[in-house]
Amino acid sequence: MEQPLALQNVSASHWKFFWSLSLTYIQRNVIYRLITGCIPSRSRLHYMMPGVFESHNCPVCLSPNETASHLLFDCPSKEKVWLGVIFEFLWPTTSITDIKEALLSLDFSDIWYSQVKGIHPYRILLITLSQIWLAHMRFVFDNIILVPEAILVNVRSTVRQTVDEDQIHSLL
Repeated sequence: MEQPLALQNVSASHWKFFWSLSLTYIQRNVIYRLITGCIPSRSRLHYMMPGVFESHNCPVCLSPNETASHLLFDCPSKEKVWLGVIFEFLWPTTSITDIKEALLSLDFSDIWYSQVKGIHPYRILLITLSQIWLAHMRFVFDNIILVPEAILVNVRSTVRQTVDEDQIHSLL
């Protein structure tokens, strides 16, 4: 049986690396759904259940045809988060396209620089992806406005917590 096209972008060694990471359930779930093409975007939900999801528009910005890429990266509010993360945590020449490609392939070799000591850039990307996902779900299910600055605060806090936890583990 042939692998789905999305899975063909991920080598066995990158999968092995991914499964070895210490991630939260949400971090692992979101990236896995992204790679396997199972992000419940409006266009996907509308296609599967048109009676329940009458529109395929983005519920945040009302852009037509909310895809997984739009939901997690291209929606203007999510794009602001990624740009904030790039300039605060990564090398400033990193692009959102670079980030998408790295996440979809689990190959983070081109995103190698972190401005924060004690954390790898791939952890920052996975933290950001999960925080965007959580904010989007809060918007959809709880009607909590999606504010890029608030997502960035959560990213900073989670990055700081991750660095602190890793330092404690290294002392044990």
